[in-house]
Amino acid sequence: MDKILLRHLEFYGYTGVHPEEKRLGQRFRVDLAITLDLKLAGCSDELADTLDYGSLVKAIETVVTQAHFNLIERLAEQVAQVVLAHAQVQSVHVTLTKCHPPVPGNFEVAVVIERERSTGSV
Repeated sequence: MDKILLRHLEFYGYTGVHPEEKRLGQRFRVDLAITLDLKLAGCSDELADTLDYGSLVKAIETVVTQAHFNLIERLAEQVAQVVLAHAQVQSVHVTLTKCHPPVPGNFEVAVVIERERSTGSV
């Protein structure tokens, strides 16, 4: 199966357990591997025959910037569901990174989830 990769999508959002995360927000990065059949688009050269990743990025931006969840696991699940809402998508691999978690040290934390159309939603 074919894939579309969307990498390093960065948005400012308000997901987190701590009050300052909910109030001040922080930067999140989203990386996606979207599995779908690209043969028709490869032959036709028509946007209508593939996934419009421009509109998908806008939808993901809306979720990340407007969500107020406690856990990045929940935010990653919502991102996966936005992607799977497109009929041609068979599965999605989501890596959601909290770029500057509010704990001592200099690191990032990420969750990785995989969802398939055949297994349904949560």
